[in-house]
Amino acid sequence: MIDLTQDYADVFSTDADGNRVTRPVCHDYASGGRDAHGVWYTPDGSELWMVNRASSDGIVIDAGTDEVIDTIEWTGRSPDILTFSPDGRFAFVTLRGPVQRSGPHAIAGDTPGVSIIDVATREVREILVPDPERRESDFHGIGMRRLR
Repeated sequence: MIDLTQDYADVFSTDADGNRVTRPVCHDYASGGRDAHGVWYTPDGSELWMVNRASSDGIVIDAGTDEVIDTIEWTGRSPDILTFSPDGRFAFVTLRGPVQRSGPHAIAGDTPGVSIIDVATREVREILVPDPERRESDFHGIGMRRLR
């Protein structure tokens, strides 16, 4: 379980069956940005990525050592949720648009879309945006799976 605050993320170990915390705080991570939100492991489990909505950046945590090993300087404006391609080469990050369809939120971006980040270089390769006539789109959750 991950408890996100304005500047930190506390990671807990939990027992899902008993619905209880089994190891209080495993680690406190200073996100380095503002409004830490989306958190996801790379497919091989070696890294944990966390994106910050208000500062439009992120951090990379080594899953084996619990140390912050890198930063993602730019994720696209107002990143929200992320996932990875099955082969682990790319991160896909949803970007909040100006019209929040799921109710009012603390942050809103300029254009809704999906940012594609190269995992090796930590740089945005492309940002997919909807038709300009569809600015009311609001990308929030995201999932990725192999079709074959």
